[in-house]
Amino acid sequence: MRYELQWPIRRVVHSQPGHLVAAVLDQDPAVHGGKRVVFLASDDDGAAEEIGALAENLGFAPIKLGGLSEADCLCRRAEIAGAG
Repeated sequence: MRYELQWPIRRVVHSQPGHLVAAVLDQDPAVHGGKRVVFLASDDDGAAEEIGALAENLGFAPIKLGGLSEADCLCRRAEIAGAG
């Protein structure tokens, strides 16, 4: 799906894990001496930076993987890992 065609004035950032339930998100993101990771994909570097900063402020470790074309790959990898 081409997000920019559906919502031409929106700034889109796709993130994984988008499957985490509220009970998990409510827990401390610091786990075993590290942080839970949030993967980001966006064609808008500024939007990705803003969401990355928000994730860091919440205690997560954001990792930008690339553009929105990578978002589909994120979902497939989550499904393979048993998260989706």
